[in-house]
Amino acid sequence: MEKTAAKKYQEIAERTEEKLRKLLSPQNFFGPLDWLEHHPGLRLSAKIAEPDWIDLEKKLSQRCRLSQGSTVGERYFFFFVPEIIGAPLNLERWQKLYPRPKEKNETTIHFRSYLDGQYRCWYCRSTFVSKGQVSRWHLAYPYPVTGSHGRSYDDQRQYLPFEHEVPAALDAVAMHLLYSTKNKHRLNEYFLGRTSDFGDPFQRLTVGRFGPNGLCVNGLDDDDSELEVGLFGFKKIKQSLQ
Repeated sequence: MEKTAAKKYQEIAERTEEKLRKLLSPQNFFGPLDWLEHHPGLRLSAKIAEPDWIDLEKKLSQRCRLSQGSTVGERYFFFFVPEIIGAPLNLERWQKLYPRPKEKNETTIHFRSYLDGQYRCWYCRSTFVSKGQVSRWHLAYPYPVTGSHGRSYDDQRQYLPFEHEVPAALDAVAMHLLYSTKNKHRLNEYFLGRTSDFGDPFQRLTVGRFGPNGLCVNGLDDDDSELEVGLFGFKKIKQSLQ
């Protein structure tokens, strides 16, 4: 980052971190300061979206409808997607941030298949690949929605709580990678979740099954009902650019 932009980003990141720590446990968020710690050297834009803190605090204190006996703040993962100067934050960029490891072990965070190499992913020519993410905050239930497993897409949507939406595939990818980076263990090792994007006209993209072989991005027809596939849900929040 340029010096002035880097300084401004640092200042905003530190202010944001103070507010986040008053509302959430550190393992439940990945903010602008985490990007500096875990991905140093990126040219990050200082145009950082700011949550409506009053609205956020209210929603974090609400009863979690997807996990009995918990609040939203205890069960959800709040994460920030930045704007990278000079390059869109698309799938190719995510795969550069989390490259193919030389050796796989219980702690490596990587994809199951990559856009380059001998075993390229089946969706490598899909428009999803070049689609960049919008810089914003997400309040995500980090597991497939309770009750949505083993159903068609239309049936799964009936289990989506009020004020929730189905995330884009890249946002589900970001959730898995950033959660796993912050918490030092992989998210959703045995389950996939449907997203709002398609890899081709008939295959809706699913994300998850994040085991030792890496994060899986797969496809599934909307009418299919596999037991290991649920639906992801992100809670809507208010936010604005600083």
